[in-house]
Amino acid sequence: MNGYSKKEYLKTSYEEIRKGVAKLPKDYKQLTWEEITALKKAVSTVNNVITLSVTELFVDFLRNENIIGEKQYQEIKEQIENTKPNANGYDIEYNGTSKIIAEVKCNIPVNEDSFGAAQKTGIIEDIESLQNGKGKSSITNIEDYYKFMVLLSDKDNNVKEAMGKIISGRDNIEEYNGQKVKADKVYIVYITPEISYERM
Repeated sequence: MNGYSKKEYLKTSYEEIRKGVAKLPKDYKQLTWEEITALKKAVSTVNNVITLSVTELFVDFLRNENIIGEKQYQEIKEQIENTKPNANGYDIEYNGTSKIIAEVKCNIPVNEDSFGAAQKTGIIEDIESLQNGKGKSSITNIEDYYKFMVLLSDKDNNVKEAMGKIISGRDNIEEYNGQKVKADKVYIVYITPEISYERM
């Protein structure tokens, strides 16, 4: 334990936002630079809250699919809680009995069922970092790690449609559907919060 709590940090950040929202003017043209900066921080906090929630649901998914056991589950949950938002490396880096790296994306497609150019670039970069390694990560050899690309899904499957356009024709990438995981592939997992997790 390092004394840091991600949930406490986000709770404090959210409370600051909640108190400030009531004071904002109705017309955005009346916003001060200080208020604009506060809104930018608010967006970052909301993004971090969503990412944390999806990351935790993904760990539930790993346990429910018997990819990890209870001990690994508790260790990964604790690791997530003690890692600062936007820290370097993968969103999950677990070097336990089952070695796991994962990137978590909570992008909403800009064109209903297609990601925008910047979104697509970020997703491709994350997939390639899972396949080839990541310079900012403490993990230097990813060969033995199970690799997951985790996405926040939606009821209309727009995220799945958008993701399908990106991964089509790419080697060693599969959507997870209950198969036995292997270290030489990247598995796409769609998390739908309303039902804890969803096989697609």
